[in-house]
Amino acid sequence: MMNFLLAALSLSTSNPEPVTRYVDPMVGTAATGHTFPGAVRPHGMVQLSPDTGFSGWEHASGYHHDDNVIMGFSHMHLSGTGGSDFGDILVAPSVGEVQLEPGDNNKPGDGYHSRFDHKQEVARAGYYSVFLQDPKVEAELTVTPRVGIHRYSFPATEKANLTFEITNQIGGQERTFSSARWISPTELEGTIFTRGWAKEQHTYFVARFSRAATSYGVAVDNKLEANRSEASGALPRLDAYATFDTRQNSAVMVKVGLSAVEIGGARKNLDAEAKHWDFARYVREADGDWAKKLSQTQIKGGTDAQKRDYYTALYHSYIHPSLYQDVDGRYLGMDMKTHQAAPGFVYHHIYSLWDTYRAAHPLFQLTEPTMNAQFVNGMLERYKIRGELPIWELASNETYTMIGTSGVPVVANAIVNEAPGIDKNLAFKAVTDSLEFKQGSQDNFLQWKYVPSDIGNRSVSKTLEFAYDNGAAAKMAQKLGKTTEANTFWTRSQWYHNVFNPEKDLIWPKNAAGEWLTDFDPILVNGPHITQANSWEYGWNMMHDVPGLIALYGGRDAFIKKLQLSFDPSNKPTGDYHGMTGLIGQYNHGNEPGHHVPYLFALAGRPDLTQKTVQRIRSTLYFNGANGLPGNDDCGQTSAWYVFSALGFYPVDPASGEYVLGVPLFPEANLKLENGKVVRIVARGFDPSKETAKSVRWNGKLITNNRIRHADLMRGGTLEFRK
Repeated sequence: MMNFLLAALSLSTSNPEPVTRYVDPMVGTAATGHTFPGAVRPHGMVQLSPDTGFSGWEHASGYHHDDNVIMGFSHMHLSGTGGSDFGDILVAPSVGEVQLEPGDNNKPGDGYHSRFDHKQEVARAGYYSVFLQDPKVEAELTVTPRVGIHRYSFPATEKANLTFEITNQIGGQERTFSSARWISPTELEGTIFTRGWAKEQHTYFVARFSRAATSYGVAVDNKLEANRSEASGALPRLDAYATFDTRQNSAVMVKVGLSAVEIGGARKNLDAEAKHWDFARYVREADGDWAKKLSQTQIKGGTDAQKRDYYTALYHSYIHPSLYQDVDGRYLGMDMKTHQAAPGFVYHHIYSLWDTYRAAHPLFQLTEPTMNAQFVNGMLERYKIRGELPIWELASNETYTMIGTSGVPVVANAIVNEAPGIDKNLAFKAVTDSLEFKQGSQDNFLQWKYVPSDIGNRSVSKTLEFAYDNGAAAKMAQKLGKTTEANTFWTRSQWYHNVFNPEKDLIWPKNAAGEWLTDFDPILVNGPHITQANSWEYGWNMMHDVPGLIALYGGRDAFIKKLQLSFDPSNKPTGDYHGMTGLIGQYNHGNEPGHHVPYLFALAGRPDLTQKTVQRIRSTLYFNGANGLPGNDDCGQTSAWYVFSALGFYPVDPASGEYVLGVPLFPEANLKLENGKVVRIVARGFDPSKETAKSVRWNGKLITNNRIRHADLMRGGTLEFRK
């Protein structure tokens, strides 16, 4: 069956090259990548994927490549995050007596879990399959945007079972309410409310089977009760189960529609998107969705391994934010009330903005500006309810997981680069109010002009993020012709100077009395004063004012010397923080604060050093295979860095309307824009994977400042890198 599907997929698009064959969802599933290998559509609501564990940092996505047991297949997953949630509605096949417990991993055949072999797994864009060794069942998964579609091929038996663990969760959330009700032998509906990373998450589902179950029921707290067809309440454990006779037909399909609004919404989603039982057709449609999205870039030259790196990174960039609106336009807002979307509006969730403002959202703005406008408009809807832009939103909950006011640069990037269909006045008010909102020590920043170390934790990195947020707001205000407001924001953006210690030539915590801390370790990663980095890493976070940053470090020559020292392998950080991955000297590519740093060489007049550093990161920290990411993918941010850097430019300051030039990976790449224009990126006369360009031209004109404007790219043309 798997061979048939793979052959079908190779014929599923009319593109010059079936680019989905280069996607490997297994990349990032080992080490600390925290990606998942299962099926998802671009920005889809459902992420249907295997779970190999539910606890521990390594199981944030539910799956870790080092495991050898699969617990089952659940419908919602996070891609690349450091936090855990979801794992909603786990489905697990078994043979024989109904199994309600996963069992002991050290006892094969105990419970519904099963051993598996990676050699018997297939993971493609929109499709996943695995042979489960203990029940001898082949499991296949695919999706529509709002529906998970399973096919299980059982051995011939009277007792082929599917267990639905409705209260299953990744990360150990509190189950506040759950329900299950059998409507008929072919349909099950239910609910799960949880309190975890998302403080109030609602998931409703309707499951429909391809054939009638010979027996079915529900179990509360692992207790089977004859003829019980429904249960509900604040239950610690709730399961539903169905048994099928597979002696004549081995395959059992189940389609599971989800909704955050109500069971009726889940049923509408199921009815609208999954009308038939042709599994291969669903697989082709999912592949076609991804092919359309990914073939915006057509590559000429390069190795297959390089293409796999690029298209897999592009794939991972397009998983989140995720659809969170039913087919009828209803969605659950941040007030936990049902809202009806206006025509053209589509609501999404999972906004990891401290991560994704840097490259992921700029990538959306470049490649899918209409979709990026939907994301921004969704953020503005949240502002209407809460009075601030989101920080780290999950399932319509504000988690306040990270620092700063990182929705501001996302909105600024969209406005400066003219994303369509955004109310500019509302956007500006949301930015202004968010920068006055008393959260995360922002009130301290406004009072002291820095965050004092004895009042707020993470004081140095908070100061720098708030300063950057105001710098982004200043550029947005300037774009809108609001000069007075732009000047106010720009003045605040300069307060980064207040945490620079000139005697140490590093950023440094300062208390409310204006005194530098004496017991501060500037190379300790993720200490009490700096988030997920140290003074070396976060000390370049003045992306809005690189000329000021260069001056801060003593001018161009001293700045370049400091940058080079930052990448010196002998200059190492300290600490045991699990995010210390992708290290090159003090540079930590496994976390976001430094992602722009390689491009600062070019802004100081040394594009050759930018190119060499980018090539080093591309070739040593990203590669094919499960451990092919340098750290958490963080909702696509780490992958988006690779996409930009393979194209040859990067948004150092997302609110600037410019990209800083690096060096492309491929001899030629053609980027098809949403407006119909094409950006042709060419490396002429050299191998861009290991040699540097001496000059760059845009439509034949020499570029002298190592930058190119977003507006110029939108008009189409040729970006030519020459030896």
